[in-house]
Amino acid sequence: MSAIFVNSIAFCVVLVLFLAEGAVGRGSQDSPATSQAQATTICKLVAQGKDYSEASVYVTARMTGTIEGTNLWDPACRNKGIDLWIAKSSRDQPEFQGLIRALRAHGTSDRPVIATFQGVFWRDWRDPTGRRRKNVLEAYRVSNIHQSAKVEER
Repeated sequence: MSAIFVNSIAFCVVLVLFLAEGAVGRGSQDSPATSQAQATTICKLVAQGKDYSEASVYVTARMTGTIEGTNLWDPACRNKGIDLWIAKSSRDQPEFQGLIRALRAHGTSDRPVIATFQGVFWRDWRDPTGRRRKNVLEAYRVSNIHQSAKVEER
């Protein structure tokens, strides 16, 4: 094989991996989530997801942690919610470490953990098996982490 052909293949592989990281990872420090975000609610994200798909949003939500993951919900729209993902670029931030500690301590409590998130909303994201679609908030920032003062049912 010629050196030009091998270099062309190597360039194509690098380009595909770069594009795939953007499509699959969906996030970086330069994400739109770090700029202006729309304030909204979990109820609006669930009911009007099409309007918010791939948008940078700012939302306060209750959290329930289970073996299947973390779900964000709002008592104003019972039995509805979205999945929480912590952006890869943000996982080591002290605020997210505090969130994880709070969820470990109170994630299944009847007094849920509440926090304010900024991130990108992904509507109808397909899980890796391709069998299930879900709404996801990929969070880049978290603040105002606390536990509800009263008992709340989902």
